Amino acid sequence: MIPRASKLKPSRPVVPENRLLEGWLCALIIAGCVVLHFQNLYNAFGLPIEAALSLVSFATPVSGMLFLSAAQVLPDAPGSPVSVSEMALVGFFLGQLLRGKVMDVFTAGRPLWLAALPFYLWYSGLNFLRQDYRAWLLVLFAILTGCVAAALVRQSGNRLPACLVAFAAGQGLALCLFWIVKLHLGAPTQAFDVEIYGDSTADGMRIGTARGNANMLGPAVALAGIGAVGWFISRSNQGAKAFLIVSACLAALIPPLIGSGCRGAMSALLLGVVFLMVFSLLAGRALASLPLVLAVAGSALIIIFGWHKLGLDASWQEMHDRQETEAANTGAGLTAGRTLEWTAAWNAIIASPIMGGGEIKTLSYQGHEDLWASHSTYLDAGLAGGFPGMGMFIWFILKPIFELWRRIKNLEVVYLLAVYLVAIVAIASTSAMQLKHFWMLWGMAGTCFLPAVAAVKARVRPGLRTPPKPA
Repeated sequence: MIPRASKLKPSRPVVPENRLLEGWLCALIIAGCVVLHFQNLYNAFGLPIEAALSLVSFATPVSGMLFLSAAQVLPDAPGSPVSVSEMALVGFFLGQLLRGKVMDVFTAGRPLWLAALPFYLWYSGLNFLRQDYRAWLLVLFAILTGCVAAALVRQSGNRLPACLVAFAAGQGLALCLFWIVKLHLGAPTQAFDVEIYGDSTADGMRIGTARGNANMLGPAVALAGIGAVGWFISRSNQGAKAFLIVSACLAALIPPLIGSGCRGAMSALLLGVVFLMVFSLLAGRALASLPLVLAVAGSALIIIFGWHKLGLDASWQEMHDRQETEAANTGAGLTAGRTLEWTAAWNAIIASPIMGGGEIKTLSYQGHEDLWASHSTYLDAGLAGGFPGMGMFIWFILKPIFELWRRIKNLEVVYLLAVYLVAIVAIASTSAMQLKHFWMLWGMAGTCFLPAVAAVKARVRPGLRTPPKPA
């Protein structure tokens, strides 16, 4: 029997904050991000809105986490020389510079960058030798974003649940395009090549985000969904208010998840929910599972009644037809739509197992080979770095699970572990090395086991107390 969860003790006193300012800033960020999803407003005010949010969001750590997460799913401002995620980092470091806390990024993010260093040197070094100068910068940017997330958690006074809620809310903003289209609120922003990747406003198409296609929407919504469920279970008393909140969140999130047609994201979310419910039962919190089941059942009813009205049947039919076509040609079942890409990537890794860079003989995307992707972040690591690179990346991904499991008595750690599990399962079916969500969660996980590392060092540090020599 797993003991009842206890509160996660901060490694230092909670930093006094203006909670009212934090709340108003979070509301401002959400409002500004929603505005960016309307095409006319985005064209006219996209750049000033994103620039302003990047400057004011980091006035408090929790609001900063919200914008840092949202920046991963927002469309880049029109005419901007930098991406919105780069704007977020600039805003963060300007604030840190004014407060004299720039080094917090490297101290709080120490577990992350130390664990990522072997993979980064191998992966980026081999890409650099192949004259792919962009890959090493993308991974470095991702590591830095994860370290920023770690610094924000520490500066919040280790308010991990609040930071996780902010992270989930930021990811949840990816669903704005879905509801703009389904509720006929106007022309939504689609800041990418819709002719190649698909127009979400077309009849029967899978739904995407303002930043990218359906493969961008699925993982983000799954992370928001597990964030809502984890928040509900992590509360000490699940009252009617919490029940209504989690029900509303799931009702808003599940239809876009279905509309995206991302089976990997759906599977990841299901795994995360099962993990939380099983742990809840083992920890003697059976009552926490009953309202959650009711919330899921209520959301299912909304989906059933909205299946035709929201056009979910048409979006899912497009995925179903494509899956049936490939299943007939390859014999694949649940993995139809990914089998050809995974097979081509695996064959390329086998062709160059040590250094990576093997020739990819595409079995899909005929005539559009420039659009080919392995659709698996783990295979991407192997394509660039062979089996050594893949092994280093898998070890890096698994490290937080081992470390957090040692602290599983803390319910807040369970919450984080569930969200992290959803992230690393979702990236197995999409090429997401450059996306920052699992890097941010890794950095947040590092803040949980950093104090333990320091404590061990303090116990073995020489010279603190030398025992007397025997006479």
